[in-house]
Amino acid sequence: MKNAVRLIPIITLAALGMAAHAVPGRDSGAVLIYKPSIGGQIIGSNLSGVSLNGKNIRGARFIECNLTNASLQNVDAETAQFIQSELDGTNLSHSKMSGVTFVDLLAIKVLATNLSAPNASLVDVDIHNSNFRESNLNAVQMKDVVIEKSNFSHTKLIGGYLMDVDVRNSTFQGSDFAASHMRDVYIERTDLSGTSFVGSTISDTDFVGLSLANADFQDSRLIDVFFTDVDGLSTVNFDGACGKDVEGLPASVSLPDCDGGRPDKSDFPHPPKPPKSPMLTLIPNN
Repeated sequence: MKNAVRLIPIITLAALGMAAHAVPGRDSGAVLIYKPSIGGQIIGSNLSGVSLNGKNIRGARFIECNLTNASLQNVDAETAQFIQSELDGTNLSHSKMSGVTFVDLLAIKVLATNLSAPNASLVDVDIHNSNFRESNLNAVQMKDVVIEKSNFSHTKLIGGYLMDVDVRNSTFQGSDFAASHMRDVYIERTDLSGTSFVGSTISDTDFVGLSLANADFQDSRLIDVFFTDVDGLSTVNFDGACGKDVEGLPASVSLPDCDGGRPDKSDFPHPPKPPKSPMLTLIPNN
């Protein structure tokens, strides 16, 4: 059956008492979505333009799938994984994606406002022209991530871990990085006004040609941090902060040395390992 997606028929699932429903995929036949206790793995499917709005797709794994212009609004996608897939114009707004994983993919013009995705993991991900405004990304892990021309304003990233992250021409206005760990981060031409870094540990990080007006670094640790052509530094709160090899601060700001020196790499978690493959796998027949 050319371009069909089939492994176990719905009638077989029904006989086993396993709830399932079919969602049409463009040029890919029917796609079966299983209840969370079963899981599901979708490989190499063209889901462009498909609507999964309101569906329960917990634990689903989308591998090498085309999700261009797909709509996943208000979905329950806890611990779902998107691996080497195309997210172009994909809508993830108002969805619940706690523990979601994005690996080795390009996200372009993704709309993800009011996304609830605490404990999300992003590894080797490029985000361009996307909107994550007012989302919950608390305890997010980012490694080898590029963010460009994107909106993360008023987004919660409390307790996040960011390593090898490059941010350009974006906005994080009014966002919250409190208690976060940042290492090898480069931020350029980005609006960080009103952003909180309270209690954060920041090392090997460059703030270049951007705004930090009314930002808050209270009780933060700054190690090898450089501020270059930054607007609003005179309005930043550095109360209780400490520093080592920090350059570019106003003459009126003097940071005491941080006890314990620079953070060790062991302070940062390793990228998460994907869980074992679920028992059902969906592979399109050609």
